[in-house]
Amino acid sequence: MSATLDAKPITTVDHPEPAAGFARLALSDADRKHAPVKKRLGAAKPLQKSKIVLSNDSEKKSYAKDLAAAVKEAHREGTLTLVVMNRVSRAQDLLKELESLKKAKAKVEPWKAELALIHSRFRLTDRKTQEKILFADAEPGPGRIVVATQAIEAGVDVSAATMFTELAPWSSLVQRFGRCNRGGEFSDARVIWIDATLKDDKDKVALPYEAAEFNTSRQFLLGLKDVGPGALEAVRDERPAPIVHTLRRKDLVELWDTTPDLAGNDLDISRFIRDADNNDVQIYWREWDRTARTGRPPKFEDKREQAARFPSPELPELCSVSMIAIRQFIDKLANEKDARRRFAAWRWNPRDADWDLIASKAIRPGMVLLLHVEASGYDSQSGWTGDASAKVPLVATRFNIEQESNSDDALGDRPEDLPTHLRNVANQVIGLRDAFKSLPPDIPWDAIIRAGWWHDVGKAHEAFQTAMHDSPLVSTLDPAKQQLWAKSGSKMRPDYRVKDERRSGFRHELVSALAWLYHHSDNDHANLIAYLIASHHGKVRLSIRSLPNEKQPLDPKLRYARGVRQGDPLPNVEIGGPSCDVSMPFNLNLELMELGQSSSGPS
Repeated sequence: MSATLDAKPITTVDHPEPAAGFARLALSDADRKHAPVKKRLGAAKPLQKSKIVLSNDSEKKSYAKDLAAAVKEAHREGTLTLVVMNRVSRAQDLLKELESLKKAKAKVEPWKAELALIHSRFRLTDRKTQEKILFADAEPGPGRIVVATQAIEAGVDVSAATMFTELAPWSSLVQRFGRCNRGGEFSDARVIWIDATLKDDKDKVALPYEAAEFNTSRQFLLGLKDVGPGALEAVRDERPAPIVHTLRRKDLVELWDTTPDLAGNDLDISRFIRDADNNDVQIYWREWDRTARTGRPPKFEDKREQAARFPSPELPELCSVSMIAIRQFIDKLANEKDARRRFAAWRWNPRDADWDLIASKAIRPGMVLLLHVEASGYDSQSGWTGDASAKVPLVATRFNIEQESNSDDALGDRPEDLPTHLRNVANQVIGLRDAFKSLPPDIPWDAIIRAGWWHDVGKAHEAFQTAMHDSPLVSTLDPAKQQLWAKSGSKMRPDYRVKDERRSGFRHELVSALAWLYHHSDNDHANLIAYLIASHHGKVRLSIRSLPNEKQPLDPKLRYARGVRQGDPLPNVEIGGPSCDVSMPFNLNLELMELGQSSSGPS
């Protein structure tokens, strides 16, 4: 549901528009006569053009200062004035000028309007502080002036009496107009737009938009005296729709496969969920001793210690930064003359359970990067600035969150043998079935419960059992190594080994799925059960592939993937359940990772 929705993008090859057209939900004549709706649709928003013009020259010289003076002059006490800018840097500059103007005039001409800044380069915890001013209830007093960016365009229910907006694409302007006199409560509301003088189609002043979009919007604005809902209904923006990625059935299925690609990169869903020009990364800050371990962030073998002393980031402390901005910032820090001011960006590598140093050229959209708190680049009042001299206050974390590791398993608070664990999980699934009796009867609960019985059979593999017996608790309970264990009660990162060979990235889910398919590939729900088994930790899903950190066997013909070798033996496992299942001893076969048909079945 949108004020600017175009139906064309939802018409695709596998989702054509019906002959009778798409069903549409719109306001009826009765709706339009309803008093609150009538008032909202009839809200007047007189439009006027500002004398201030944005250009390369004015942006460098006096744009922010002149605009601040105009905003102060237009603001009315007891109301909200909203100023919408196209770029974060210009919004930050304008707020500084407003703050300077407020301080300079305080002795001569009292001016106490509250100031706030809203944009996408804030940590959530700091943005909420700014939003308290934006969403404050209107009351007698000096009022509020909020400087914002595109972050204000959608999903924000505020109503300004006065609005300034820079020239922007028409769909963006329509969204912005909706934040002025939203409910028709102001009889003297107004919208003031700021034109832009561009040298050519590549003028950087237009960023993040294209100059051609400005020309279309300018023509619309010059022909309007009001931008209320009634006036805007007559405007038709018929420009060609941009080419975007369409989610096909094949793409949808592939979204369930989180296996890294051949280059080791994680699944990239960005093209489906963000605009093409949204190339952000997420940044967070921590404090640690940079003199130890060549300045690397700390890595603790005990996961409890890691979570307590160096937890994984929480959402409120993440800051979005454009890929270009963070690359420039990292290069700037790396080239500091003072060695004490040289900092690097780090990324947690779940495959190796360690920190990777990330060069600026290696930064990609969607990454989550760690900076030392002294590297800065952030101010709690302004957001991301790229200023290395600012001080970043650390955000207190509510939970001690472990850094994810592909070799991590929930090793429990105490040892638990494998048959007991399989029975406990199967009973939990049965409990789910009983709790959801009202769901449709065609849900294959028997298959889901069977997956519960088989889900950890792969823990019988020697690599996993070696890690179990590394635990003092298990070795004390089972010194002769007669039992199969599912939980060790240890919080140390497991060291998977077969004899003296370390099995990096070992995944017991893969072994469990292979065991199920070896014994029951003819089951009516064989593939569903195999999928549930393989994906129950989210580490193995639709495909089997070796990872970049794995050590290749000496035999080049020997298949290997996820710490598993072709021919690895799996011992007898007494499973139980209604079918009295038993996984008989056999040697693991990785033919399923080949393309096409094999003796083990299809790829």
